[in-house]
Amino acid sequence: MKTIKESYNELLAAKTKYANLQTQQSAVQSKEISAGHDISNLRFDLVKIEKRHTQIEKLFIRGEIDEAELAASKAKLKDLHERIDEAQRMKELAASAIPDINAEIRDTVDQSRAATRNYCMGVKQQIIDSIDDKIRKTLIEAYAAVKIPGEYSIHGETNWTKFITEVFPEPVAPDVKKAIDEFKAEHKI
Repeated sequence: MKTIKESYNELLAAKTKYANLQTQQSAVQSKEISAGHDISNLRFDLVKIEKRHTQIEKLFIRGEIDEAELAASKAKLKDLHERIDEAQRMKELAASAIPDINAEIRDTVDQSRAATRNYCMGVKQQIIDSIDDKIRKTLIEAYAAVKIPGEYSIHGETNWTKFITEVFPEPVAPDVKKAIDEFKAEHKI
């Protein structure tokens, strides 16, 4: 079984990894959205540039412009198509990365749950182990006394719970809060 410190470190590592993955997920989603906006804007520009290119071709056929201007228009059109293709590729890459990140987030959540469980079990065991032997012996003697028919038996069944609740009354809220705060401080939670 792992020590409390090892379990706590695993828990911190899982929570840190989870936070990093959420940051990555947000960044990838932002890139996907940004690429979508780029594609929309570029396609809007493409419509205008295609119309302008058609006009330039007509002017070239009439001999009103030279080949250099036609070539420049074609280059601009080609460049815009390449930018649209690149933006589309980036959007697809971002979209394909999201399921992988989501799967990794699910795995990290599972790791975090396991680390939390291990940590809590370790703390529980530490608490159990820290109970003084004298207290254990006294509780065992009390349990033996409860097993004898009498005040703590109901219909022939002994009632350990009744005995414990009388001996150890339920703590009041301020005591519980103080104990939780001390526990958190002691274990650096």
